Amino acid sequence: MLYRFENCQLKFKNITTSKEYLYDIPKVSGVDFVTINKCGTHIAFTAYDNDGESKGIFLCDLPNERLQKIYDKQAFDLMFDIFQKRLFFNSGNTINYIDLQTGKSTKLYKFSRITYAPISLCQNDKGTYLSYHKWKSNRRRLYIYDLMENTENDMGISFYEYNWIDEHRIIYSLCNGLVILNVNTKKSERIISNTESLIKNYVDNNDKYNVLNKFKGIDLVVDNIDKPIFFNKRIYFEVFIASDEDKHIGIYSISNNKTDLQCHFASNQGLIRNYGILSDGETIYISITPNNLQKETINSGIIYLKNNLQIENNGWFPVNTYTKPTVYEIIQGT
Repeated sequence: MLYRFENCQLKFKNITTSKEYLYDIPKVSGVDFVTINKCGTHIAFTAYDNDGESKGIFLCDLPNERLQKIYDKQAFDLMFDIFQKRLFFNSGNTINYIDLQTGKSTKLYKFSRITYAPISLCQNDKGTYLSYHKWKSNRRRLYIYDLMENTENDMGISFYEYNWIDEHRIIYSLCNGLVILNVNTKKSERIISNTESLIKNYVDNNDKYNVLNKFKGIDLVVDNIDKPIFFNKRIYFEVFIASDEDKHIGIYSISNNKTDLQCHFASNQGLIRNYGILSDGETIYISITPNNLQKETINSGIIYLKNNLQIENNGWFPVNTYTKPTVYEIIQGT
């Protein structure tokens, strides 16, 4: 699902059927945290006026083409629960949820801080755990909230990007590799430790799209691997590769059994601000911004890829899905 906002009108487009939905939202100048539920029937978002003041949370019922305001105050990090009965959100210093049947808002957890910080709120596939970051100075520590027991557990590790794999396991990036953490035992397993060899082997032997041909025979150094997403039994991740002659950014994926590496996107310009998978399960979006340190002149924008081919959706922005935590900077300002 894609969206576009202009002149107090919010428009959604189903990327599979091209069907569009139009909603009038008076006295609103912009929207944030646009998020769709798992079955694709409801979209939630926050809105703000010309002065940047919050206008609360709105809920779109797509089958009935109905829009309603469900919360009056400021909110961030919207996320539908896996059962699609509640909408979780970050108020700035609390995690709350709204019962979508009764409209009642409930405070679930209070942070010690006073002001807002992004928390990468997410839920496991069984709906039993919430995961989020707590900020300790400039570090983000991962915490798990047991929704059955109403207890919180510090995982004792700090990292930025992660994604749930199943009921008990999270995948995250660390030291140019990928690690899986069991949140029950707190034991971790590094599943990719030599990213450079993995990608070098792909470049030398399996570059069927010929996008990395210029790097053949060059010693590559993987400067960063980040933003893992687990979807449809594949692990997606972003890489930044530097060489003496050039640089390369890309989106790769590997099968759950750590074989069949695929390159979905590659470029020698720009930086990947964010990426994700749309609710159709096939389209990848990639938000690109120029690398100002390299004095690049490319324009910021969003690229959409389906079956590794670029498709045109100029002026449309992706709606957050249940495949990853919501991220504030994903859309705005691109």
